[in-house]
Amino acid sequence: MYGAEYAWILQDTHISSWWLSQTDECSSKALLTAVENLIIVSSYNSIVGMGTALSGLTNDIFLQKLRDMNVTGAVSQFAPQTYDAVWAMALALRGAEKTWSQTRTNRIHLADYDYTRYDIAKELLHQFDLLTFNGISGPVSFEGADRIGTTSFHQIQRGQLQMIAFYYPKNATLDFGCWYCVPVVWASEQVPIAKRILKLRVDTIDPLAFYTVVILSTVGIGISVFFLGLNLRFRKLKAIKLSSPKLSTMTVCGCILVYTATILLGLDHSTLPWSSVTFSTICMARIYFLSAGFSLAFGSMFAKTFRVYRIFTQSAGGLCRDKILRDTQLISVIGALLLVDASVVSFWMAADPMERHLHNLSLEISATDRSVVFLPQVELCRSRHYESWLGTLYAYKGLLLIVGVYMAWQTRNVKISALNDSQYIGISVYSVVITSASVVVLANLLYEKVTLAFVITAGFVLISTTATLCLLFLPKIKDIFVKGEVYDPIIHSMGLKLEFNTRRFVVDDRRELQFRVEVQNRVYRKEIELLDAEICRLERLLGEQRSLQSSPRSSEPNLYETRPCILPRAHGSTGLPMLLLSVLPPIIPRASWPSVDPIVSPMKRNIAF
Repeated sequence: MYGAEYAWILQDTHISSWWLSQTDECSSKALLTAVENLIIVSSYNSIVGMGTALSGLTNDIFLQKLRDMNVTGAVSQFAPQTYDAVWAMALALRGAEKTWSQTRTNRIHLADYDYTRYDIAKELLHQFDLLTFNGISGPVSFEGADRIGTTSFHQIQRGQLQMIAFYYPKNATLDFGCWYCVPVVWASEQVPIAKRILKLRVDTIDPLAFYTVVILSTVGIGISVFFLGLNLRFRKLKAIKLSSPKLSTMTVCGCILVYTATILLGLDHSTLPWSSVTFSTICMARIYFLSAGFSLAFGSMFAKTFRVYRIFTQSAGGLCRDKILRDTQLISVIGALLLVDASVVSFWMAADPMERHLHNLSLEISATDRSVVFLPQVELCRSRHYESWLGTLYAYKGLLLIVGVYMAWQTRNVKISALNDSQYIGISVYSVVITSASVVVLANLLYEKVTLAFVITAGFVLISTTATLCLLFLPKIKDIFVKGEVYDPIIHSMGLKLEFNTRRFVVDDRRELQFRVEVQNRVYRKEIELLDAEICRLERLLGEQRSLQSSPRSSEPNLYETRPCILPRAHGSTGLPMLLLSVLPPIIPRASWPSVDPIVSPMKRNIAF
């Protein structure tokens, strides 16, 4: 605690160069650095200037007389005071004697002095109060039992003690103009500040950082609009149609809301007109946009995954047509999620509205004017139960993520990439969870550094949102512009390719040939079952007709009596072959894969190789 910001004032009854000596704790160099510009206050035990004392002596004459009296060694610091004390007693006795001599009755003489005489002691005390003379130790006067002496002020300058001022208590004068006083020196050439001016300062986001995030968010919105245009333009292509273009449109809209919320995160005192109402509105808009954008983006992706989950995993045969969900049903589910978001956030804003809260930081001294102290403040969106409401939203969104991850895991084996986005959804959820956790932790730790906290938060949000968009739409762009309109993701997922209106295996090996034989065998068995059922039906009709034509009087046995028709037990069919039989048969003329159309008459064979 030394230097330009501090002014040390110490009391010292005896002026000595104690700061020039080295101690066990401090070196002389360290002491000189610490005590520079130190002010020492002490009683002045000499005549001020070149004056003469009442006794007719000067400082030099007094010291010479002491040497003439063979006083050896250093002169005591109390010698001048002792000399002046004797003079004070003599002057007080003389004044008392003069007063008593002027009294006409009950005259008192010094010869009558006795320590038991209260009247004599009172008169002597009164005489001491009236004393004022210039002594060897400076001006002498008393206030009660205490001497009122001259106070000297010294300052250590460059390691040397220098006189800077005198203080005369009788007339309350501080004299800096004595003939051997030197000017006061300070380390920074300015007087240490005795009074600070406190000014409030609201720390805001750096404009460069804010406008950079605005530009990146705008680019993200442009990318989203580009993906949205492609999704609407090529919505009838098989690669796009299988991925539910309506739900993909909702995903893009959710990402646009998140990009917009990122821009709202940077609006503060520097970019908004100062108004608590305006700031509170921005705080509420941030929560609405972020919550709705998350529900739209991930809710639509999870809805598509839920449809695949219902089709491919909730059926013992691997495919369940009666459980296919239409887009309108899935959009209704997403609407329900948005309704829940709107209800929770609206109830929050009604019961515990967001307000502009100023958080005080550590004091800072101005770099240009040391008399000014700034109290930095940061703007925060807060309500009374902010943590509780935010925890509720986190729990709700976390539950949605868990359900989506579960369905993505269950549908991970569905190999139709255009239909199943489970892999991309898993990566998106992973990135969102990591970035969200990082944002929550870093935002709470770095909220005092508003620019850094904003850049980190906005950067994580932009990265995760853009990654989600690219994971979902870049494969579809590849299907559109690289593979062309003839590309069929279902045929490709089965290892087939289209050559001159004929579907062939991409690679022929023993396992694939065996698989083809198994499928052909199942097709033939299906045909046999249909033929057996038709035979049973015809035999039943023939039997009924013979029964009606035969006479009741005839005693001959009816050889055409109806027999119970026992159909062969159908072989269970599961997995990919039944999926092929259920999906592909109507579209495989002259194909390398056998097929049958169950809608055609049971007697009509339509098997092609």
